[in-house]
Amino acid sequence: MTEPYAKRADSATNFDPERQFDADREKEIPMSEDDRLKAWYRANWNKIPELTRKDCIAHLKSKVPEEVLERWKKQGYEEDMMFHFGAGMQVRNILRQRLTDDELPEVIRDHDGKPYGSHNWDDYYTGALDELLEKIDVG
Repeated sequence: MTEPYAKRADSATNFDPERQFDADREKEIPMSEDDRLKAWYRANWNKIPELTRKDCIAHLKSKVPEEVLERWKKQGYEEDMMFHFGAGMQVRNILRQRLTDDELPEVIRDHDGKPYGSHNWDDYYTGALDELLEKIDVG
């Protein structure tokens, strides 16, 4: 499409791309800070190659007792304020048995979009745990 034609088409329909973009953004449901952080962890986790993720998930599932996984699936693990420093540390260490921190892809930006540069399971493990919990059936 030539530019003159595009301009004519826009003027004929009164289409303003900037205005349309703003209208689309107003329709978006804002994410809570917790949801944004959870999405960031999951996006980091998804950067790991699929076969490696599958291996990590299988290893994690073999090491965490089934009743604990079921409880986390039903009640959520995020409710425990000390999860990151207790059970979360155990989860990270289990995952490190399959993939060291240095082998992880670099996280370029933090969840606020600021420059970051890290190779650490802290930025990945809840994505792994969430994927595992999605895959298990709770009886």
